[in-house]
Amino acid sequence: MKDRPIGVTIISLIIVLLGIWTFCAGLVAFSTIGVRFLGSIFGFGGPGLGFTSLFSAIWGLVTILFGLGLWRMRYWAWLGTVVVLGIKILFALFALVGPASLDWIGTIISVIVLVYLVTPNVRLSFME
Repeated sequence: MKDRPIGVTIISLIIVLLGIWTFCAGLVAFSTIGVRFLGSIFGFGGPGLGFTSLFSAIWGLVTILFGLGLWRMRYWAWLGTVVVLGIKILFALFALVGPASLDWIGTIISVIVLVYLVTPNVRLSFME
């Protein structure tokens, strides 16, 4: 078995927990009661919320899959995580020049994790 760097262990656990949270939040919001409840609190609703909630639940499952793949030192999980973080950072750069708000803490964490994952030692540990 490959030796898993401690940073990968921490990142994979956080990603799995984030995936579980995202999946559960998506399911709650997707349920009829959840959609009505959220709509009454925040003053929104409609078919777009149902689609977004379903996508959130599916994305939660994908996130869990990436986290478990990182835990098991799978190259596809490393590559998928690097691609997703790269896209997130790219959208954050677009948000800097547009009217959208920027999640500074999430973006900084994404940059740190991406830089860590592409360091030669970590990258090579996934390719063995």
